Amino acid sequence: MSEKIPTIGKVWLIFILVIASIGVISNALAINAGYIYIISTLACIGEVVALVYMLKGKPLPYLYLYIGCYLINAILVVSLKNDYSAPSVVGYIIGLLLNIGLTYSSIKNTIDKK
Repeated sequence: MSEKIPTIGKVWLIFILVIASIGVISNALAINAGYIYIISTLACIGEVVALVYMLKGKPLPYLYLYIGCYLINAILVVSLKNDYSAPSVVGYIIGLLLNIGLTYSSIKNTIDKK
């Protein structure tokens, strides 16, 4: 693990790594239910890979990979949920921004400022 990542940042990254790992397993178990679960499994695998490399101190390309995979999963969840009420959409967007913001804050010390 990178020494530049603060302890609370490591806790956050490990927490979402565990959640992404559970996502890989649960989506892989549901692959027979449709192609959406194949896409979601691949996106969760991308998240796991990105989080492992971010914990090792390799920030930007893997942050972008994480954000891309996370957004793919978010779009899939919204498309399956079919709840487009204003509170639901606003809450979902706030959750997306919080996750991405906290992830960035966790690794910002590892980004080379050239």
